Amino acid sequence: MHVLTGRWPRDTGTHHMTFNFEAISDILACPKCRGELVYLGDSLICDSEEHRLQFPIVDGIPRLLVEESVTLSDDQWDRLKNQMEPTS
Repeated sequence: MHVLTGRWPRDTGTHHMTFNFEAISDILACPKCRGELVYLGDSLICDSEEHRLQFPIVDGIPRLLVEESVTLSDDQWDRLKNQMEPTS
């Protein structure tokens, strides 16, 4: 039996989680349109040209909340779309 004491163990060290996109990419989707997400740098980007949403990754955890997303401008979308396209 576990007894809750109202205190959490304190972690005094600094830990940084790494985001492993390949391990979970098949279950991730844009929360607004269910489109595919592309991993670029410190964010995930919905590949829907209609929505153009960018979701932050904070401390190794994707924040897939529409309220926390950023709608990319036309220029930002064009630049990122070029990065997202595979090169031959």
